[in-house]
Amino acid sequence: MENNTVIKITDLIENFRQALVSMVPCIEKINLSWTGNETYDQWDHITSVLYENLVKFPVSWGLIEEQELKLEIPDYDMSYEDYSGFSFIALLPERHVESAYYVFHSFVTRKKAFDTVRIIKIDDNEKRSDGIFVEIPCVNSKFIFCYQKSEGNMDVYKEISIK
Repeated sequence: MENNTVIKITDLIENFRQALVSMVPCIEKINLSWTGNETYDQWDHITSVLYENLVKFPVSWGLIEEQELKLEIPDYDMSYEDYSGFSFIALLPERHVESAYYVFHSFVTRKKAFDTVRIIKIDDNEKRSDGIFVEIPCVNSKFIFCYQKSEGNMDVYKEISIK
């Protein structure tokens, strides 16, 4: 008998954020910088591996059985000019007034460790609409996964089922 776990995309992102927060004492113990422009390649590698295993893989596992697909998901803390080749995690819009998406980029620290979400606005053509990051508090932030179909339209998931 197989048990499926239904998990919200928001919960995957929050789990990843909590993993980052939990790493801070370990990272500080070895005097490695983890915030701002002072971070080092080692911290970038740690965050990349955590993101891949706590976010990207579970999303892939939850969707691959439904559809034969290979997901191209942007890497953590990386920005691209063109997102048309990617499926991505985005901020859940509160209103459907504008058609742009706000793609998840990273977490940053403003008052507490990783308390702020950094997102990138993309336009209708899935191009980065400007060079400016948007930052919002993590509290009450909700996320969706936008699966980029080969024919150019998207399926949007608020949750996935993983085995």
